[in-house]
Amino acid sequence: VIGKLVRVDDHTVLGKKPMKAVNSATTTIKPLPPLEIGDECLIGTSAIVYRGAKLGKKCLIADLGGVREEVTIGEGTIIGRAAYVENQSTVGAYAKLETFVYVCAYSSIGDRAFLAPMVTVTNDNFVGRTPERFQHFKGATIHRGGRVGANTTLLPGAVVEEDALVGAGSV
Repeated sequence: VIGKLVRVDDHTVLGKKPMKAVNSATTTIKPLPPLEIGDECLIGTSAIVYRGAKLGKKCLIADLGGVREEVTIGEGTIIGRAAYVENQSTVGAYAKLETFVYVCAYSSIGDRAFLAPMVTVTNDNFVGRTPERFQHFKGATIHRGGRVGANTTLLPGAVVEEDALVGAGSV
């Protein structure tokens, strides 16, 4: 479902169905609603936006960006060049995820949050070694106005409080 005045650039894939690897921990194959793109969005070259995602009005998904299934992106949010938001996550309104940001599954990014280039959000403390890990998956939560400096890694379950700042290079 594509809103009014939406621009979609070359080689972009809209409504992609998810694939499931044999050992995937977060992807399930199930019926998904159509992709919804709000009015006046801009989706750059070679971006991939999956079926079941919802983009609010005036979002930018930059070149090579990705938004997985069951992700909601709020109005006016920027997903930067080659930034990726994994399944079952939310990003609020007017948030900014800069170049090469990676947001893992089960994360929550609040309104007006800012993630500088190369921020990585993780969700698996067991690093894929045991079935017990499935019970403990948890992405990060970044509350309204939270800011995360460049090259930071947020570990599973990390919380950035409202208007807090995480310095560049932090773990």
